[in-house]
Amino acid sequence: MTVIDLSRVIGSINQIPPLPAAATRLISTVSNPDHALGDVIRIVENDSTITAYVLKVANSAFSAQREYVSSVKDAILLLGENMVISAALRVCASGLFGKSLDGYEADSWSMWKHSMGTAVAAKYINAFIKDGDYSDVVYTAGIMHDIGKVVISDFLSGKPGEIKLILEESGQKDFLYGEREVLGTDHCEVGGLLGEKWNFPESIISVLRYHHHPAESPEQWKPLVHIVQLADAVAMMCGASTGNDCLQYEIDKGHMNYLDISEQDMEKIMRTTETEVETLMGLMSDDTEYKQDQKDDPS
Repeated sequence: MTVIDLSRVIGSINQIPPLPAAATRLISTVSNPDHALGDVIRIVENDSTITAYVLKVANSAFSAQREYVSSVKDAILLLGENMVISAALRVCASGLFGKSLDGYEADSWSMWKHSMGTAVAAKYINAFIKDGDYSDVVYTAGIMHDIGKVVISDFLSGKPGEIKLILEESGQKDFLYGEREVLGTDHCEVGGLLGEKWNFPESIISVLRYHHHPAESPEQWKPLVHIVQLADAVAMMCGASTGNDCLQYEIDKGHMNYLDISEQDMEKIMRTTETEVETLMGLMSDDTEYKQDQKDDPS
């Protein structure tokens, strides 16, 4: 078994380029339950690339309309805030979501589809929470939850057989165990460190770090982390996985303390999530061509 020097993995975090300022502001803003629609509009309008992409998606979604969607405000009113968040993060955080995950035998499109699937499922699961409401942050948390994989993927490249063997010989079923055996860390811990580096809100950092071990998360964010863990599994069951780790994580039954949700509810959420994700992915399916057009545009 090849064991990677942990210091190399941790050190690689410092080599990850910082998120664009617009992405950081957007994540912080929408995670605040007191934010207003105008706050999101201003962030999008102040970044020409995000504005152009959001308008493109809006006009693709409502191509049957006679009038062209020409303002960010109209785009948000038509698409909804969550869809605009998805579009904005897709284009301004392409360094995260535009990279293939070779260590997980997954392409960049799979990573983005899984992120979207988790976000959509989390949005619906949140409706079944017993106490509180995390609708302000749950969608963004779902999108960002697996960013630690972007860092450790390169270190796992060429080693899926090793992890599979480790799990078979140890009797373990949790893919995190294999990650830790090979790397001395896992994508959750690394994701949490990334979130701290980029000054993410504590709610998002907790999801990044504990979404496979919700019981270890701060009490304040336990319901949120449980929601994202379930949503992560729903996305995988809908066919939106990140590769060779699909459905190889244990589910913490503690979610029953925070969610009043039945098997029938989960089945309905799965069907709704699958349909909605396919629609969303269709709207963004040609974004590679779009980004190339932006590069070729001299303005």
